[in-house]
Amino acid sequence: MQNLAGAMEVLKLLGLPEKDIFKALRSFDGAANRLEKLFDDKSIVIYKDFAHSPSKLKSTVEAVHELYPEKKIISCFELHTYSSLNSAFLQEYRDSLEAADQALVFYIPESLDIKKLDPLEPSDIKAAFGRDDLQVFTETSGLQEYLQAIPLANTVVLLMSSGNYGGLDLEVLISQLRALS
Repeated sequence: MQNLAGAMEVLKLLGLPEKDIFKALRSFDGAANRLEKLFDDKSIVIYKDFAHSPSKLKSTVEAVHELYPEKKIISCFELHTYSSLNSAFLQEYRDSLEAADQALVFYIPESLDIKKLDPLEPSDIKAAFGRDDLQVFTETSGLQEYLQAIPLANTVVLLMSSGNYGGLDLEVLISQLRALS
């Protein structure tokens, strides 16, 4: 919304009439991977977002919470970048998922070896995020099975990553969730 407001101000400064700006905005679906709506059947809504820094993660979860105050928010974040997998930096994520009703974190332990980083334990991640109820997944199949098994009525699922959850097939996940709704 802040980017939209900024763009509107620039367009006004360039002399575009406000009615033309609003007309153009109606047809703008948004930028790919930036709070991109993948599914919406009024009961279940699924978004994909590129958020991966602590401040972006927090902003995105809070924005979705504001958009859907009546829905349960399940945030799923993939630790994917070099910095996010660094145990010293991990502390920066504290309280970033606070606005979510349920928080999930996914990472691939083998990525730590490839990036020559210290091993991480699920307990380290829970402590860093400041959520004892945080669910930590290290296998794509476990994450997918979990998302398919929990009740999702009246829920927004927010998938945040600069990666792909170890190859999680979002189309298959959405098809399976569609069948449940």
